[in-house]
Amino acid sequence: MVFIAHLVHEIGIGPYQVVLLLISIPLNALVMVAAMLVSISLPDLRNDLQIDTGAAAILASSFFCGWLFGAVLLGRLCDTMGRKRSLEISLVLFVVGSIGTSIVSDYWLLLVSR
Repeated sequence: MVFIAHLVHEIGIGPYQVVLLLISIPLNALVMVAAMLVSISLPDLRNDLQIDTGAAAILASSFFCGWLFGAVLLGRLCDTMGRKRSLEISLVLFVVGSIGTSIVSDYWLLLVSR
């Protein structure tokens, strides 16, 4: 906690930025866990959804493509709507997509929810 107090004093960031940073670190880790879980379960997904290797590769890379385009879109949203509102929207989309990923049983719905 002394380190955080030193940052606030030296750099001039406020308590809001510190809290946002402390929240965003585990959320970023959660995103990576979501990506890894699908990669780990890819062989089972291939069997359950009866898809070929190419479709499984698209499924695995869809998350990162969505992340790439989402980062660009989120940057624009931050400029127009503000960071707080953009963060709220992205968290809601992440939760909805994660829930969708866990309950769908069709390849195309899984691809969209990723």
